[in-house]
Amino acid sequence: MSRRTSTAALLLAGDEEYWRASGWHRGDAPVRWGSVSKVLTAGLAHAMVERGTWAWDTRVEEVLDSTSPITVAELVRHRSGV
Repeated sequence: MSRRTSTAALLLAGDEEYWRASGWHRGDAPVRWGSVSKVLTAGLAHAMVERGTWAWDTRVEEVLDSTSPITVAELVRHRSGV
């Protein structure tokens, strides 16, 4: 039996960032992260706010290629309707 795994990490230390991701899965099969992606997204958003890169009232359209007027806080609280 084969297992599909994937890993992602972001380390923020002072002004330095380290990002690493790896994974293995068949090219035609989706990677299923499940509900854990909500926790990871909220944690990363919190880290960006703590560093001063974002504010909770930063609009998502300022960060991503999007025209959505929702804020980072609304996205993390799942109040955005997205």
